[in-house]
Amino acid sequence: MISLAINGDKALERSLNRIGPGIASKVIKGAASTAMNEFRKAARRHIKALPFKSGQDDYARSLKKKAKLYKNSGAVVVVVGPKSGERDAEGRVWANLMHLIESGTKEHRIPARIIPQPDGSVRFGKIGGIVTGLLRGGILMDLRHPGTRAYKPMETAATASKSKVLSVYRTKLRTNIPKEVAKEKARQQRKKRKIG
Repeated sequence: MISLAINGDKALERSLNRIGPGIASKVIKGAASTAMNEFRKAARRHIKALPFKSGQDDYARSLKKKAKLYKNSGAVVVVVGPKSGERDAEGRVWANLMHLIESGTKEHRIPARIIPQPDGSVRFGKIGGIVTGLLRGGILMDLRHPGTRAYKPMETAATASKSKVLSVYRTKLRTNIPKEVAKEKARQQRKKRKIG
């Protein structure tokens, strides 16, 4: 998991403390969500720059953003990554593959599989289109996968976009705090008119 912590702007903290937790949480969620668009754009650029060509555009397009406000603690979490369960045109689920691209894989063995056919013959098994056995001299052999290197497009994007994300976040907070305060005042005035 990659996290960007935002601390230290005392003037913004004072402004948020003055407006109350309800409005502050709403403002923070909106600003954090908008700011993380910068990270998502950077991640898409880094993914498209990967050295392999199969599925880069699908992987980049699969990146979604979701913001969640935890009301008990007031924490806002913005998650950027492939949407779980969403398949691309070739049937790949990028949410299941992202960690392999980000962290790489070690050398490993893929066990041979023989699948009996209805006509009594047998064929080699496949996992995701990869034949899982080699026939050498009539003996079915396991495959030895050499492993893959880690490309870390998300980590690189987080490092590259951090200052831009923080800049957009602070700007959005500064512009949205007065807007939300004005909206809340207008809401309170409408409430008073209804009662009175």
